[in-house]
Amino acid sequence: MDIFATAPFVLLSAIAGFAWAIISYEGVAESKGWPVGAWFVGISSLVSLSFMVLFLTVGLAAFLQPWWMPIVAVGVANIVCRTLFLLFGAYTQSVSLAGLVISGIAIAYYFEDFQKISRGSFY
Repeated sequence: MDIFATAPFVLLSAIAGFAWAIISYEGVAESKGWPVGAWFVGISSLVSLSFMVLFLTVGLAAFLQPWWMPIVAVGVANIVCRTLFLLFGAYTQSVSLAGLVISGIAIAYYFEDFQKISRGSFY
């Protein structure tokens, strides 16, 4: 299996999962008694940016993959989000923010390498 065939799906699902965790953190934290940082309260700029990132990743998955892949990506993103809450608890807000940044950098590098390969200048 070619890594460049599955990399967009994995990276986009991870980005969507981290964005989903940022969006839903306030509601989960209030119900469990966890602290909520100022960036995660209400419709802050981080939460608004996460909404945009979530929709853009699903749209990009529709553009890069077969028509059914955005549906699968949303399901995988939901699983990633729930797993983050189970594994990290109150630290989910920090982990999801760091994961969103790291995944964004990884997908930028992926597209840079993909362009080099498609031009034949990678090697």
